[in-house]
Amino acid sequence: MFDWGDGEFSEWAGPFNSGETGSASHNWTILGDYNVRVIAKDMWGAVSGWSDVTVFPIVENTPPDIPTITGPSSGRTGVPLEFKIVTTDPDEQDVYYNILWGNAGGPNYGPFPSGEEQIIEHTWTIRGDFTIKVKAKDTSDAWSETGELQMSISKNRAVENLPLVRLLQRFPNLFPIIRYLLGL
Repeated sequence: MFDWGDGEFSEWAGPFNSGETGSASHNWTILGDYNVRVIAKDMWGAVSGWSDVTVFPIVENTPPDIPTITGPSSGRTGVPLEFKIVTTDPDEQDVYYNILWGNAGGPNYGPFPSGEEQIIEHTWTIRGDFTIKVKAKDTSDAWSETGELQMSISKNRAVENLPLVRLLQRFPNLFPIIRYLLGL
């Protein structure tokens, strides 16, 4: 059981095997230094003494920096594209990314270590001009401002010469280079 130093105590956590590390979490609502300590009990109910106090400072959380997103500025429908996203959290907390792809939102990606570049892939299904918007959130739920990248997606060219397509489908070994270039 943890004494969080603010008048609140955790429930009994566990059970844990002897020598195994136990854990619990707590949210403090007021900034300050808190004297945290822990006590243990075994399966027969015998209770240890309190541990030494560890001072745990709760300071104001600083949101992550504005994420940087880099990648291609154009692409085609149905073709996956890779984007590099990175931000730094001043408090060195892990970060999550929330990405609006311009045509659809997505789940939060992460958590990732602060300052570590991530490669995230996306495929558009419709053509148009899009603004990709990325926000970062740290593990204390502080949100960054929005990073942006402009994107233009054109329609993937479909083969429109049906007699040629039929000929290549009927004779698959004829003109392999043309089949390759047409993506058949």
